[in-house]
Amino acid sequence: MAGSFTDSGTTSTFIHSSPLSPNTVYTGTITTVAKDASGIQLASNYTWSFTTSSAPTVISTDPANGATNVPLNKMISANFSTVMDPATINTSTFLLKQGATAVPGSVTYSGTTATFIPTNPLSANTVYTATITSGAKDASGNALAADYTWSFTTTVLPTVTSTDPANGATNVLVTQIITATFSKAMDPATINALTFLFKQGVNPVFGTVTYSGTT
Repeated sequence: MAGSFTDSGTTSTFIHSSPLSPNTVYTGTITTVAKDASGIQLASNYTWSFTTSSAPTVISTDPANGATNVPLNKMISANFSTVMDPATINTSTFLLKQGATAVPGSVTYSGTTATFIPTNPLSANTVYTATITSGAKDASGNALAADYTWSFTTTVLPTVTSTDPANGATNVLVTQIITATFSKAMDPATINALTFLFKQGVNPVFGTVTYSGTT
């Protein structure tokens, strides 16, 4: 390997010109050409080997690759195999895109987890792609061996699939209980007299609202 040398006291130091590769065996040798101050050579070459640390990897993500029905307020996270250099975890190395369009947001890092926080809610029923680039490095300066990319699909917006009575119905009983059925389970806390309204003309009809299943 290319590099330079420094000597001080009884210590000689080799300074390599470029970073070592991760998860790689290197061998150092001091040859018998080396002599002490009296001109006496080493009796034999001195050789030793060592292995560098592994390159960091992304071991899990949330959402997982291929996930569906991801909430629109989801924060995107990636867990690394080792502690990373926080200075290298940012919006330049943690990207979220919808097609070719970058999604604006901010990035935080804690422990071994990086989190992308979208500025605005995600769009419904949409495929997003997240990427951790090889610019992300661990605390020892080792970069990811390659960009890590995964995709997920956001949830479909709920709809009202049917009502009882149906729209336009006639001869409805005066004792009729009015129901609406949704395409998916809803948050019960949001189904109430403020979100389910009943009127005769412009006049509100007072009553109570219950929710069960999808109705």
